[in-house]
Amino acid sequence: MRTLKITTVVISLFFLSISCSSEVKPQSEDQEVGKTETEQVNTEEATSSSSSIDTESYMELDSDMPLDDYSGQKIWFSGTIAKEVNQHIMKDAPPFGEPEKNICIDYNDGEQTIGYYTNLTIPEDEVIHKFYGTADKITGTDESGEMITEYYINLDNID
Repeated sequence: MRTLKITTVVISLFFLSISCSSEVKPQSEDQEVGKTETEQVNTEEATSSSSSIDTESYMELDSDMPLDDYSGQKIWFSGTIAKEVNQHIMKDAPPFGEPEKNICIDYNDGEQTIGYYTNLTIPEDEVIHKFYGTADKITGTDESGEMITEYYINLDNID
């Protein structure tokens, strides 16, 4: 049992990260002829609009409630894509399927969380958006070895 805990701590330390990635689309051979990359992104944005999910099934994150009060629940909150990234514990990549990407989201006047996604187009602006998804948590150790829990959101949509 002790060996398992030590292994978990070592694995958790491995995934401790101080940066978030942003989506970068390399130009590929299958790029449609005659369309700019911006036109292709706009086409993708249409496929990830709020009409693809039932926004009524998501509860609003109260501005005075911490994200941990909503763990496991479908929520939405207003925020912006973070320009300055805080240190976060990153969750493991899925073992199969499409690779997961992540963004840092500023919300509730100074809070920051990670949003994980696979098939969303991320806006490249400083506008306030609505982020829809399921709140979840990850536990690991910080730089001093103290166990901490961080909360994040598995994104379903961004309006």
